Parts: sequence; C-alpha cells; structure tokens
Amino acid sequence: MALVLSPEVIRDIRFETLFETYHDMLMRHDKPRFRGLGHAHTERFMRHAITYCDTHKIHSVNGIGYVMFLMTYLGSYFYMDFRHREISAILEEPAPGFDNRIDRARTAFLGFVDSFLGTKMELYAQDLARFTTALEDAIEADAIGEDEMIALLLRSHGDRAYRLTPQQRQVMVQNAGSVANGLGLTGRQGLALALGLGYWLGFGVHQDPLYPWLRDKAQEEDDPAARTEALTAYALKRLKRQVAMLKEG
Repeated sequence: MALVLSPEVIRDIRFETLFETYHDMLMRHDKPRFRGLGHAHTERFMRHAITYCDTHKIHSVNGIGYVMFLMTYLGSYFYMDFRHREISAILEEPAPGFDNRIDRARTAFLGFVDSFLGTKMELYAQDLARFTTALEDAIEADAIGEDEMIALLLRSHGDRAYRLTPQQRQVMVQNAGSVANGLGLTGRQGLALALGLGYWLGFGVHQDPLYPWLRDKAQEEDDPAARTEALTAYALKRLKRQVAMLKEG
C-alpha cells in the first residue's frame, strides 16, 4: 500500500529541509534584526511567508526568499495595504507560461523605495523622525485622535505629502480598528496609535511575527486605558530608537 502524505506533512518536511537556507537569507539581509527576533518568531515569520507563497504558487527558493525580503520592509501582511496593491497584484495573479512575477514585483518595489523609503532608508528615517516629534507634541497637548493622527501621518512626508481618497482612509481606519482590538487599545488615543503603527510598521501589525514586542507590552496591563497609555509611550520610544539606528547606519 502506498504511503500518502498530507499537504501539511509535506509542507513541514519541505520547511525543515529548507529552514537553514531561508534562515541564512534572512541573516544576510538583516542579521541584527533576526538575531534579536529570536528563533521562534523568526520561524513563525518564515512559515507565514511560505504559506502566502504556497497560496499564490510561488514555489522557487529565490522567489520565496524575495517575498520574505519584501515582508521585512513592508510588513508581513503587506498584501492588505493599499499602498502595496501593485506589488501584491503582481504576486497574486496567475502566471501561465514563463513566470516573471518576482522580477516585476522587484521593479514595483523599487518605485516604492524611491517614493517612501529612499535607497538607504533615508526618506523613511527623515519622515519617521518628523512624525515622532509631532506625535510627542500632540500627546502632550492631549490633541490626538483619528483626524489628528491621519493629518500627522500625511504631513510627515514634508514636500512629498499626499492626499488619501475616502476609500483609502476607510481602509486605514478599518485596519486600525483591527489593530486596536487585537492589542486591547481603547478610546481616541488607542485608535490613533493603531493608525500610526499600521502606517509605519505595516497593516495587520498586531499579529505580525516581526513585532512581538507590541503584543508583549500590551499584555503587561490589564486596564485598557493604562494599556493604551503604556503602549503609546513604549511604541514612541521604539520608533525613536529606530530613527536613531537608521541614521547611524
């Protein structure tokens, strides 16, 4: 009688076989980040990326590695974000014949680099620094809610500021609601914080294996209001540290 393996078992065998290959790719890409993330969260991240690739029939090792690369910059759930619609549409469309989706996604990503990140992350660092300064002032003045946060986010790009369509704003707010619920945030400030986190760290950030510190910090407080205050302060601290690290290197 022939032995028939379930898709889950086949997926696990393939993952174990290629784990070191993917792990080496990630360490070459950003060793400090993935060393700090730890084995369990890194494995979770890799499995998430592979599941996405399996869903859309991206099977080559290099193709899966590039999707992991994209996720480190755009967030593990970048395909939920309207800003990355072009990239996700390329990756998710059927690929009859010669499959050049990864090359096309790479070209689309370079467009996002030019407009939002900068070739050495200099635009991202500059804009994030502008945002954290403005956010500190808004928190001190107790003037932070949905409208104020969206205005801060768009102004953070300086001369490159853009407008949101009503539909884009609705998608942002819906994602923020999911983030706030997932982290147990409350009130105007909770929704505002969720908007900011989703904008800078990626949609679905509350479940992103790249950011376990969000869930860990949220679980430290039982009271929703105290949790929101604590996570706001801690997230601001982490974002400012990220700015400093980007400017250093």
